[in-house]
Amino acid sequence: NDDGGAEYSQLNNCDADDNKLDDGFDEFEFDDEVGDGQDTNTAQSNETFREYLRDQLQFDFRMGGLALLYTVQKNMLYVAISNLDAAVFQVTYQAKILTTALFS
Repeated sequence: NDDGGAEYSQLNNCDADDNKLDDGFDEFEFDDEVGDGQDTNTAQSNETFREYLRDQLQFDFRMGGLALLYTVQKNMLYVAISNLDAAVFQVTYQAKILTTALFS
């Protein structure tokens, strides 16, 4: 039956443009010129990188300071547990938790 074949060819008839995949590069403009603009972009990039690095280093130093304090606190706990009775250590540790909760 030729009617079925004709309907099949009409249903599957499509242009090559419909099947073309979008590569996403149509939105961007590429600047092929090399010259004064490149120096400005490089300077801006370097300044942006310096700002990022400065901000990141400030954050790292703050976190490092907190980590150092935490390490000292933990070492002091080990010294306390080795020198105090268990009951005294437990009461002082619970008092530390209570005062932390009150000041928070």
